[in-house]
Amino acid sequence: EILCSSSRARHIARVRAVIAWQAQVLGVATLSDVARRFGRSAAAISLAISSLRRTHPGALTTGKVLGENLTT
Repeated sequence: EILCSSSRARHIARVRAVIAWQAQVLGVATLSDVARRFGRSAAAISLAISSLRRTHPGALTTGKVLGENLTT
């Protein structure tokens, strides 16, 4: 519910980004599919993924799960 809300809070955007990235890696959904599900544009999700890569370089690695480092 909160992931589909209109909230632009950083920690929520990061979780959306991780979900979108993992969906792409696993091949279960496209970026557009995830964006539609969360009520966001594909560009906004893509931007969130890019931002996450810059601010938390190790966060998007295969096998890594959401951890404390994403909450800061």
